[in-house]
Amino acid sequence: MFSYILVSVLSINFITCEHTQKNEPLVVTDYIERNEIHQARSKCEVKHSAFLNKTSFSGYFRVNKYFKSHMFFWFFPAEESYEKAPIVLWLQGGPGDTALISLFYENGPFTIKNNHTLVPNEYSWTKMVSIIYVDNPVGTGFSFTEGGYCKNQTQIGEELYGALQQFFTLFPELIKNDFFISGVSYGGKYAMAIGHTIHRRNPTATLKINLRGISCGNALIDPEHEINYGEYFYQLGLIDFNTKEKMRKLELEASSMIRQQKYQLGLWYISEVILSTDSLFWKSSGFESTLYNLLYWNYTVNFTDIQNFISKSNIRMALHVGNQTFHEGFKVMDNLLDELMISVVPWMVDLLGHYKVLVYNGQMDLMVPYPITVNYLRHLNFSGAEEYKNAQRFQWRIDGDIAGYVKQSGNLTEVLVRNAGHMAIHDQPAWLYDLFDKFFHNKSYY
Repeated sequence: MFSYILVSVLSINFITCEHTQKNEPLVVTDYIERNEIHQARSKCEVKHSAFLNKTSFSGYFRVNKYFKSHMFFWFFPAEESYEKAPIVLWLQGGPGDTALISLFYENGPFTIKNNHTLVPNEYSWTKMVSIIYVDNPVGTGFSFTEGGYCKNQTQIGEELYGALQQFFTLFPELIKNDFFISGVSYGGKYAMAIGHTIHRRNPTATLKINLRGISCGNALIDPEHEINYGEYFYQLGLIDFNTKEKMRKLELEASSMIRQQKYQLGLWYISEVILSTDSLFWKSSGFESTLYNLLYWNYTVNFTDIQNFISKSNIRMALHVGNQTFHEGFKVMDNLLDELMISVVPWMVDLLGHYKVLVYNGQMDLMVPYPITVNYLRHLNFSGAEEYKNAQRFQWRIDGDIAGYVKQSGNLTEVLVRNAGHMAIHDQPAWLYDLFDKFFHNKSYY
């Protein structure tokens, strides 16, 4: 969330195709529009020894013809029971963070090492589901546009929906499979946007997406009720009482601005609390990390390894991206500044009436701490609100270890993941694999 306000985190065997000879990106949409589905699938298959013989497909879906907006996707079919396995749409946060972060460092079939080689990921989600990574919205990562940057979540939802319609045209055998949306950090808002768009469009759609559930990890959903950092930092001993009181005044001003729909002013007050390197928290605590994990004073994931790896010409050719620039997302952030503090709770409440929603938080996250997630959940006005407030909390155990704690009410499941931060899957890959196996396959959490 807000990674580019804090820091810039992103400082032989291949198939020769027509588009790669011209050093152009592979726009799968062109083949789909000509009903050349077989050719499209053949063209977008990724073939390179660096990817450890894992089957995958990548390329671009055109999502806005006027602005020549194209969304990069990288699809990994499930390694077992492909025909029946659930499908997951993965949405990174930022705004402006590439989905390759999670692909290479969290739940993809391989992880990247310092020497820019790939090794198998023991906890790859492709062992249980098919997963679609997209660089969303356009202007993020390999996705590109000629001025058609998204300015609100409605637009983001519509462009993702257009991409999904093309995906299921490309892979029609998967249209009846259970479909899940997974968003992390700011990507939680994207998840609600595309979830609500699917819910609204499905009744009249020719290709009906079999949406079953949505997950939000350490997510920004309801900014007004996710502003209470000072009290939490004080309880952790990271700030003193006087700093806490100063923070509280700024937080109250931020909430007031949000209620008045003065969203940029609200964001300014939050920046004074935590987001900028000149904020009260940074100056008072001296905390030099990205706020991703309390346990690590200098918590880093070397995102530059991704950029170095994908800058290789043979890798770019294998991924069908041509000579497209790999964007760090600053323009995406700039165009969404007016939207950052707007809540997506109305969509979430609507979706809770029809689909499973998993909300999970890493215990050690300082960016989106667990208490502020609980605060917005307790303000949700949905059918299970009172049941949630009074629900019993259960231990979630794996091999005798307490992995976290679970509360449930109707379609809502709330989970605290122990000893994990903002990148919970990276910090606790085995535990999160277990959590999502339960979520995707309707297994008991306790």
